[in-house]
Amino acid sequence: MKPQRRHAIGSSIGICEKDENLIVQYQNDLCLRICGDKLGSKCTHGCMKNYQRRSVEQGAACDYLVIERMETDLGIIDALVVEHSEGVTTLLFEKTETIAMQIKSLSGYGLSRAETKVVRRVLEGFSNTTQPRPSGSSSAPRKPPELPPP
Repeated sequence: MKPQRRHAIGSSIGICEKDENLIVQYQNDLCLRICGDKLGSKCTHGCMKNYQRRSVEQGAACDYLVIERMETDLGIIDALVVEHSEGVTTLLFEKTETIAMQIKSLSGYGLSRAETKVVRRVLEGFSNTTQPRPSGSSSAPRKPPELPPP
């Protein structure tokens, strides 16, 4: 199969098709913006950085891997890597714009800047335990203040 350029299938999903040797055969516009032009070369970065072919060795018809919260120059993306008999197809989902729209939809609820930041991090896929903490703060839950006796 000769590498080729085709028109964008959609602007919200990046698509990259690789042959059985992980040589890029096709990239749509969003994939080009996220990964750069890799057409005709072996992909070894991003979602392919730690990827190892599995289904060929195990004889399965199709296998997949989900990669969440991958930071790129374009922003936060999720990737679905699908391995099949002809190679590997990667679907890239850019999340930065979607997160911005979700945050904007909360503007009427009177959230503070700190609360908005926490909501943004949760939407980016971080859990409470993966949230960065200010220096000097503890990861232990805060105790409620003591109330004076009645």
